[in-house]
Amino acid sequence: MLKVSRINIRFIAALVVLLSISFKLFSQNKVLGKVNDSNGTAVNSANIIVFDKRKQTIISVDITTGQGLFNLNLPGTKNLELRVSAPGFKDQTLFLKDTVYQQVMINLVSLDHNLKEVEPLLCPIYPNVTWSLDFMHDTLASGKTLRTVNVIDDFNRVTQSDLM
Repeated sequence: MLKVSRINIRFIAALVVLLSISFKLFSQNKVLGKVNDSNGTAVNSANIIVFDKRKQTIISVDITTGQGLFNLNLPGTKNLELRVSAPGFKDQTLFLKDTVYQQVMINLVSLDHNLKEVEPLLCPIYPNVTWSLDFMHDTLASGKTLRTVNVIDDFNRVTQSDLM
């Protein structure tokens, strides 16, 4: 029979404790998710930011794909916030649990449900058709204010002073 001494048992116990601590220190959490709007359509190019509340630092940043998917590998720490923002939608914050693997489904709410499409601006096809008027002002280092009126042709961006 094999003799097991107390030294061998202590060594094996210490090795097990060391391995479990190192696994916890160097482990990473995997977070997979999808970002949708209120209609269930995938949100493209939404910003995903993981923030550590305890250290007040950003841990990871990602952008969703065309299908609204994102994939994050995070350090095994606690108190993480997942912040999601996209143009035209309200920002959303989720608190991540201390688990090894998570799947997240995020539904964003649009800021205004009654958004109307904006008509594109018409570009003139000839010079001297439309002009734009712009008032500008600045302050010099001496404190004197300088005010100008700019009149610009919308076709070729030529100012009225360039024509004189």
